[in-house]
Amino acid sequence: MVSIKHLYIYQFGGMKQWEAKDLSAGLNVFYGENEAGKTTIMQFITAVLFGFSGRTQSGSRYEPKDGGRRGGKIVFYDAAWGDVTVERVDSSKAAGDVTVYLENGETHGEDFLKTWLNGLDKSFFQGIFSFGLDGLQQLDLMSEKELGDFLLGAGMTGGENLSALEGRLERKWSTLFKPGGRKPLINSKIAELKDAEENLAKWKKKNESYAMLLREKEQKSAAKGELLQRITEAEKEIGRLNKWMELEPVLQKWSESGRYIAETGDHFFPEDGLRRYEAWRAQAVSMEGELGYLKEKMDAIRQETDPSKNKYITGNEDEIRLMGEQYHRYKLMKEEAETLHAALAENGRSVWEISKEAGGEWTKEKVQSLILTLAAKNSWMQMFNNLQQLQQRKEILDDQLERSRKNLEEAEMKEEELRLKLMPDEDREKLVEKRQAFFQNRMNSSKEAELTAEYEYVTRLLKTEKNKSSYKQGIKWIAACLLLGVLMTAAAVFTSDILFYPALLLLFTGAFLAADYFKKKRYVLSLQKEEEKLRRYKNSESDSLNTEDWLQVLEDEERRRSQWELALRELEEEEKNYHEIAHALDQIELKEHRLYQEADTWMQDFGWNGAPHMLFTAGILDVLGKVKNLYEEADRINVKLHKLAENTASFERRVFRAAEEAGLKGNDPGFLLKEMNDLLNKKEKSDERLREMERQNQSFAERSAEITNRLKKIEEETKRLLTAARCIDENEFYTAARAYESYFAHKQTFKEASLHLASLGYDEYQIKDMAEAVLLEPAKLVSELEQMKEMLSLWKKEKNMLSDECSQLDYEMKMLLEDGTYSAAVHKFQQLKSELGNLAKEYAVYKITHAAIMKTREKYRTEKLPAVLEETSKLFAEASQNRYTSVNLNQDGLLYVQDQKNTRFSPAELSKGTAELLYLCIRAALAIHSGDLKMLMVMDDITVNFDKKRTRQAAGLIKNIARERQVLYFTCHEHVMEVFSHKKVYDLNVKSAV
Repeated sequence: MVSIKHLYIYQFGGMKQWEAKDLSAGLNVFYGENEAGKTTIMQFITAVLFGFSGRTQSGSRYEPKDGGRRGGKIVFYDAAWGDVTVERVDSSKAAGDVTVYLENGETHGEDFLKTWLNGLDKSFFQGIFSFGLDGLQQLDLMSEKELGDFLLGAGMTGGENLSALEGRLERKWSTLFKPGGRKPLINSKIAELKDAEENLAKWKKKNESYAMLLREKEQKSAAKGELLQRITEAEKEIGRLNKWMELEPVLQKWSESGRYIAETGDHFFPEDGLRRYEAWRAQAVSMEGELGYLKEKMDAIRQETDPSKNKYITGNEDEIRLMGEQYHRYKLMKEEAETLHAALAENGRSVWEISKEAGGEWTKEKVQSLILTLAAKNSWMQMFNNLQQLQQRKEILDDQLERSRKNLEEAEMKEEELRLKLMPDEDREKLVEKRQAFFQNRMNSSKEAELTAEYEYVTRLLKTEKNKSSYKQGIKWIAACLLLGVLMTAAAVFTSDILFYPALLLLFTGAFLAADYFKKKRYVLSLQKEEEKLRRYKNSESDSLNTEDWLQVLEDEERRRSQWELALRELEEEEKNYHEIAHALDQIELKEHRLYQEADTWMQDFGWNGAPHMLFTAGILDVLGKVKNLYEEADRINVKLHKLAENTASFERRVFRAAEEAGLKGNDPGFLLKEMNDLLNKKEKSDERLREMERQNQSFAERSAEITNRLKKIEEETKRLLTAARCIDENEFYTAARAYESYFAHKQTFKEASLHLASLGYDEYQIKDMAEAVLLEPAKLVSELEQMKEMLSLWKKEKNMLSDECSQLDYEMKMLLEDGTYSAAVHKFQQLKSELGNLAKEYAVYKITHAAIMKTREKYRTEKLPAVLEETSKLFAEASQNRYTSVNLNQDGLLYVQDQKNTRFSPAELSKGTAELLYLCIRAALAIHSGDLKMLMVMDDITVNFDKKRTRQAAGLIKNIARERQVLYFTCHEHVMEVFSHKKVYDLNVKSAV
C-alpha cells in the first residue's frame, strides 16, 4: 500500500512554503474555503508523480505569480520500500527534474519512479484514483452504453476513451478502404493502378518509333560533335595568329636589338669605368677648392686682427665684468620697480572703485580709524541680519496690509451694496407677522367655522356693551361721586365729623363704580382686540390668492439679509485682520528704530566715519577691510620702491664713471656696458685669433701636403683607367663610354623582350619562327588568318544546321512523349504499386489493432469485469443499506442496478444523488481491482449534491475504502467536515496544516 506521510510545497500556483505533516494511512480530510488551495494540492500530487504540465498541454500550469520556481516534495510510505521521498522542481525540461530518495540513502531519477509506480501513468491515476464532482457528473451525462464502455475502458486503461479509440480506428480504416467504394485511398489507388497499366501498354507501342528517332539524333549529334572539335581547333589557331600579330612590337624590339648586338659584336670597357673616373675628378676639384678656401680664410684673419688696445679696458677688466654680471640684477630691479609702480596704480584704482562701492571717498585716515575686529564684525553681522529680517517681515506685512486694505474696501462695498438692497425693518416686520399669522391660520384651518362663530359672537357682545347706557354714563357717575366725596371730606375736616362718613361712603361708591367701569372697559378692549384678530384672519383668508407673491418677497428678503449678515461678518473679520497687520507693522517700525539706535552706538564704539545709511550695506565691512588692506599694501610697495631707487641709482653712477674713463658717451647703462664688453671681447678675440691662426697655419701645411699626395694618386688612377679603356685622352675615353652604353641598352632590351616572350610560353625557336612570320612575311600571315576565319564560318553554319535537325528530332520525340515517357509510365506504375502496398499495410495495422482491442476487451469482460461488478454491487448494497443488491451489464453491454425485488433500473432512472453514489462505488471498485499497487485515492467534494442521509452513506463508503488504502478527501462544507469529525482534519485556511 502506498500512502502519503508528508506534503511540502515550495511554490505551486498561489501556494508557497505550505506543508502538511503526519498524514494518517487511512482517511485524511482537508477543509478550506473557496480559493484555499484544494484543487492546487490535488494537482500538486499529480505533478510530483507524473511531471508538470507543458505549455502545449491544456489546463493551468500552476506557475507562481511572483516568478518563483515551481516545485515541492512528497514523502510516501511503501510497505516494500519504506519511506520514499519524491522531489520535483522546475527546470528546462517541461516536466521538471525529479529526484527519488530512499530510506537507505540511495537517490534515483525518473526511470526508477516509473518502475516504483508499477507502470501507473497520469491518465490511469486521474481516471481511477484522483477525481472530483466533475468526474462523477461526467458519468451521469453518459448513456447506458457509454457507461458500460467506461467500465471496460477505465478498467483496462484508466481512462474513459476506449470507445473513442475504437471509433478513431474505425474512421481510419474507413478512410483507407471500403468494399465497393471509390473515395477511400486504397480504392482510388487500385483505379489509378489500372489506368497506369493501360498507359504502360500504349507506351510499349510508341517506344519503337522513338528508338529510330533516337538513333538518328545520336548520329547527327556525333557529326555535330566533330564539327565542334574542328571549330574549337580553328578558334585556337585564329587566337594563336592574332596573338602573334599583337606581339609585333615586342618581336620588333627583339629582332632589332639582336641584329645590333650581332653587327657590333662585343664591346670591352672597364666595369663601372665612367662612374669611377667622374668620381675621382670630382674629388680632385673638391680638394683644390678646399686649398683655396684655407688661403682666403687665413688672409681674412690677418686683416681682422687689430693690435691697438684700450688701456682702461685692459686695466679694469674685472670691474667691467663684475658690472656686466650685476647688470642683470639691475634690470630685474628696474622691472620690479615698474611692476611695483603698476601695482601701486592698480592699488589706487582698486581703492577708488571699492570706496565708491562703500558709498564715498574713504581716505586712509578714515579707514585706519575704523576698528574691524572679530567682535565688531560679529556685532555688525547680528545687526545686519536683524535688519534684513525686519525689512523682509515689513515687506511681507506691507503686502499683506495692502491686500487686507483692498479686501476691506471690497467687503465694505459688498456690505453696502447688500444693505441697500434690504427693505426697511418696519416693512419686513409686517411681512414676518403676516407670515406667522398665515401659517397660524393654516394650522387652525380646521376651526374656521368655530372662529367665524366666535367672531360674530364677539361682535354682538361688543355692540351690546357699547350700546349699554351704564357704559356711556358711567364716567359721569364716577366723577360726581368722587368729587362730592372729596368735597364732603374736606368739609368734615374743617367743620365737623358728621359729614365724614357720608363722604367716605361716596368715595367708596365712586371707587367701586370706577373699578367696575375700568373692568368693563378692559373687557371691551379685549373684545375689540379679539375682533381685530378675527377680522385680520378673515382678511388674510381673503388675500390668500396673493400669498405666494408676498411669501416669495419675504423669502428673497431673508436670503438677501442672510447674505448681508455674512458680508457684515466678513467685513468685521477683514477690519480685525487689517488692524492686526497694522499693529504688527507698528511693532516692526519700533524694533527698526531701536536697531538704528544700536547702530549709532556701534558707529561711535568702532570708529565709523562714513555715511550712516551705508552701514547696513551688504558686505560693507568686508569691502572696507579690502580698502584697509589695499592701503597697507600701498605702504609696503612705496618702501620697496624707495629701496629699489637707491640701489639702481648707485649702480648707474658706477657705470657712468667707468664709461667716461673709457671714452664712451651715453645715458643708457646697458648700452655703455655692452660697448665696454665689446671692446673687452674684441681684445680677447684678437689674441685668440692669432693663436688660432698659428694652429691653422700648421694644420694647413699638413692638409696641403695630404691633398697634394691625394691628387697625385688620383692622377695615377685615371691614367690606369684610360689605359684599361684603350684610350689616349679624356675625349676618347668619353666616346668609348657612350658606345658601351648604347651596346648595353640594346642588350638589355633584347633580354627584356626575350623574357616577355618566354613568359608567354614561347621558346627560342618559336620566337624565331614568329619573328620571321610576323616581320618578314606579314602578308602571308594575314592571308592564312583570313582563310581560317572563312573555314570557321562554314563549320559554324554546318553546326547550326545539325543543331536545327537535332531540335526537329527532339520535337518529334517530344510529340511521342507528350503524355510522359515509357520509363515515366513504368515508374508511375511501380510507384502506385508501392503506395498501394503501404496503404494495405496501414489498413492491416488498424484492423489488427482493433482485433487486439476487441480481444483484450473480451478477456477483461470475462476475467476482470465480473470481479469489478461484484465489488461495485457489494459497495453499492452497503452504501444504499441493501436497497439495491447488484450492479451488472446486460448482453448489450448496458449498465443496470437491481433492487431487492429483482427490479432492474438504468442509472438514468435513479435519482441524481443515488446515481452519483453508484458512480462513487464504481470508482472505488475499479481502484480496488486496479492491480497490486494499492495507490492512495484523492477525492474533491464529491458529496456536495447529497442530502444528509446520502452524505452519511457516502462517508461510510469512504471510511470503508480508507480501511484498505489512504484517502485524501477535500471539502469546503462544514457539514461534510462534521461527518468526518472523528477523523484527522487539516485546515487549509491557515498557512500550513498541522
